[in-house]
Amino acid sequence: MPVGVYPYKTSRQKARWIREAAEVLVDWFCDDVQSLMEGHPVEQTFMYQYLPPRYTHHYDLGFAQQFLEVTIVVAWKVRDRALWRLNSVAEELAMRAILSQAEAQAELEGKTFNPYELEDAIFEDCDVEILFDQRLDGVEDDESFIERLGLANLRFPDWFRPFRPSGMISP
Repeated sequence: MPVGVYPYKTSRQKARWIREAAEVLVDWFCDDVQSLMEGHPVEQTFMYQYLPPRYTHHYDLGFAQQFLEVTIVVAWKVRDRALWRLNSVAEELAMRAILSQAEAQAELEGKTFNPYELEDAIFEDCDVEILFDQRLDGVEDDESFIERLGLANLRFPDWFRPFRPSGMISP
């Protein structure tokens, strides 16, 4: 199975874990949207465990619906046999969640899956990790820091904006 933007091939077993993880997360996130519609707090959702905790105050029903849509798009991408690329911070967050769940899928089978070996093939850079590092809280608002490092769309309002002008968020 081709993975990401480079012609990297992964084993059938790893590809299966990634596809299964994507399906599981889409199901869970659908349930999460329903749960939020019923008034449950976001902290009780599966989605919440895969998102940067310092943005909790932004995670509402509208966000959850958008993030579910993006997760469906990324799930579609990992099933596609063509080369693809992630096109927003939200897509990178969804893929990060899928890889984490793929690691759990492998563990359920008593196997080991190291999602980090696929990072270079899937992610163009590791900017999204900044969002999870509490020591770097606020750097996404520091324009000189962002410009100096060439970071893109790390501010919460920009997570769903495409990286490339011609890029689409969903097919």
